[in-house]
Amino acid sequence: MNILIVDDNNDKIAKIVSVIKTISENFNIDTVIDSISAQIQLKQTKYDLLILDLLLPLRPNQEPVPNGGEQLLKEITRNKTLKTPTIIVGITQFEEYKSNFSSIWKLLFFNDSNWITELTEIIEHTERSILFSSDLYKQKKPAIIVEGPTDAIIIKEAIQLFKPEFIDKIEIKSQRSAGASWVANQIVVWANLLNKDNDGKLIKCIGLLDGDQAGIDANTEINRVIKTDSSGANSFKVFKLKPDYAKNIIPVFKKGLIIPITLEELYPPELWKYAESKGWLEERSKMDELLKDPKSWNKWDETLKDYINKIGLNEDESIYLKTFKLTTKEKVVKYIVELNSVNKKSTLQNFEKLVCDMIEYLIK
Repeated sequence: MNILIVDDNNDKIAKIVSVIKTISENFNIDTVIDSISAQIQLKQTKYDLLILDLLLPLRPNQEPVPNGGEQLLKEITRNKTLKTPTIIVGITQFEEYKSNFSSIWKLLFFNDSNWITELTEIIEHTERSILFSSDLYKQKKPAIIVEGPTDAIIIKEAIQLFKPEFIDKIEIKSQRSAGASWVANQIVVWANLLNKDNDGKLIKCIGLLDGDQAGIDANTEINRVIKTDSSGANSFKVFKLKPDYAKNIIPVFKKGLIIPITLEELYPPELWKYAESKGWLEERSKMDELLKDPKSWNKWDETLKDYINKIGLNEDESIYLKTFKLTTKEKVVKYIVELNSVNKKSTLQNFEKLVCDMIEYLIK
């Protein structure tokens, strides 16, 4: 059975998943945190059950609005490109939003102790009403969950280059406009499902997070929701991108600048210079936040640019003071994918250690 949970509250998601798990561990569960992401999923997949929060962000990185769930319901009815779920269940902590939900579907109140029983009955009914095909129960694979589709493409290319024997044994998960908070959301679900293989061994997943503030916040959220002494904590590992995986950045760190590590920082200077020639780069914002020891910068007597020039970055190092434009990331990935095997391996050489470390965790 395919289930989609649309909710931006990880604590509530964890409790919903735990209820689902008491019925079956073989359901396919996807989660999104906003209306637009839900519509993307509904275009791709026919869900048997949609569990929908009423207080919901309309778009990624927006605050929840009281009629967010109501608007998504209207869009499901209006937009014929969306695959209408067989059953829709609303769930809310706020009784005052009751009028915002359709009278056709069941609305559960999260603060009411009966919600667990009611949701269980709905899931069991949905399960009985579906003709299951064998592929609904196919063996789950270890997964690498990444922040965006371009990240997924690059990780897949790197696995194909450096560990090709595992390319069909690992699933790489992402979605458009996913981001670090989406990765945290997926980890919460995975940790609560406790997927196991045919031998009863936990199937593991990895959350791959950038070394920026969003990645730090997502990791904090994961640690808040999933307790270290829980069974679910043994089913995943967060890989935070760090200078160890971006050897070209290490000299920059040694000279006192802290560059947030994303997958792009693993690319060699030659690719960055090519990207600059194509207009794919832009200046980083908040450059002063990159300083490891801001006390050594005399703001009264010298500009930030003068201070950075004084550090003595060479051409290969200074290129990393820029960043890739969000609008050009797909172009960069397309360029890499179309390289011949020799040039592609050279371009992705820093990914070898990352790929080997991730596979070692997933497969051991």
